[in-house]
Amino acid sequence: MKVINAKDMTDVQWISYIKLLRSIKEKFNEDNYCEYDGWEEYRNDHLKEESNWKEFRKLKLETIESEMNQFLNEYSLIMENDEVVAWVAMKIANDEVDFLYDTIYDHIQPELIQTILKCVYDYIVERGKNFAYYATDKSRRSDPLKKINAEVYFEAAISKLSREDMNIKYWKDIVETNKFADDYDLEFHKDIPENVITEEMHDKYVDLINEYIIDKEFFNPSKHVPRKYTKENLIARIESEKNDTDLKYTYILFDKKEIAAFYTIYLMQNGKTVVGGGITYVTRNYRGKNLGKYLKAKMYLKVIEDFPEIEYILSNTFPWNKFMHKINEDMGFKPFGIELKFIFSKEFLENYLKQ
Repeated sequence: MKVINAKDMTDVQWISYIKLLRSIKEKFNEDNYCEYDGWEEYRNDHLKEESNWKEFRKLKLETIESEMNQFLNEYSLIMENDEVVAWVAMKIANDEVDFLYDTIYDHIQPELIQTILKCVYDYIVERGKNFAYYATDKSRRSDPLKKINAEVYFEAAISKLSREDMNIKYWKDIVETNKFADDYDLEFHKDIPENVITEEMHDKYVDLINEYIIDKEFFNPSKHVPRKYTKENLIARIESEKNDTDLKYTYILFDKKEIAAFYTIYLMQNGKTVVGGGITYVTRNYRGKNLGKYLKAKMYLKVIEDFPEIEYILSNTFPWNKFMHKINEDMGFKPFGIELKFIFSKEFLENYLKQ
C-alpha cells in the first residue's frame, strides 16, 4: 500500500478519491454525525462530494493549508493498485491529536490498519505529541482496532429522539411545573459556556469542570482516572472554538454569580438540521431539583421553535449514568448505538508497528 499526502496528489488521484467518497456513501449510507462531531470543517468538505473534483480539491487544500488549530492539517490517501481505497485525516484541537479514517472495505484488513496508524504515529512524533484519539460509533471501523487491543478511552451510549417522538406538551409541562428553577436567573446564549463566562469566573469554571469530571466517573465500574482540567485547557478551548462553525446553544442557571446548572448542545446543518449531544451538568449544591431535566426541556422547546424542520436530537451518555438514561427515556429517546473513543499512546503505536 502507498500513502499519498493530499498536497502531493495528482489530478488522477483526486478524481479517484472523490470516486471513493461517493462509493462509500452509496455502499454504506452511514450517518456520521456522531463521528464527525468536532470535525465541522471535514463535514462541510464532504458536502462537496457531488461537486466538480477541481472545486472539491480547491476547498480541501485551502482547508489544509490554513494551518489553523481547529482545522485538519494533515490528510493522506492510501492507494492500492493505483486506486484510492482509504483516507486518514489528522488535526490538533484543544492541544490533542484527533484523527478520522474510512475505507470502501466492509472488513478492514490488518495491513490497512497498520498503514493508517503509521500515518498517525508519524503525525504525533513530528508534532511532539504523546497521544492520539479516535472516536466512532461504527463497528466496521472500531472492530479492527479492538482486534489489535487498542485502549478504549471511554464508551458512551447514543440515544436518538426522532421528530415524530418529540412531545412538546411534555416538555412544556416540565418547564412550567418546576418551581425550583424560578429561584435562579436563566440565561440563553448562542455559544458555549467557556465563551459566556467572564474572565474573572475562569478559575471557578475550571473548578466546576473538574467537579464534573470527577462526578461523571463516580459510577464508572472501570474507575478510570481522568486527567485534571486546567486553566490552560480552558484557554485552548476558547481559542479553538473561534474556528468552529457549528451553532451552539447554551442555557445557564445562575444563583447570583454561581453557576447552578447548564446545558449545551450543538446544531449541525448539513442538508438537514440535527442536534448533537453536549453537556448537561447540575453542580453538587443544586441537585435533587430536576434542574437538568428542566434545562433539557427548555432547550428542546427553543430548538424546535428556531428550527421547526429539525429531524432528530442525539444524546451521548455514559452507560453507568442511570440518571440521565432515565431522563432521556422519559423524553422519548431510543437506543441508537455505542460510541467508542480510543486512545493511542506513542509507546503503543511503536510496539504495534514493530510487529
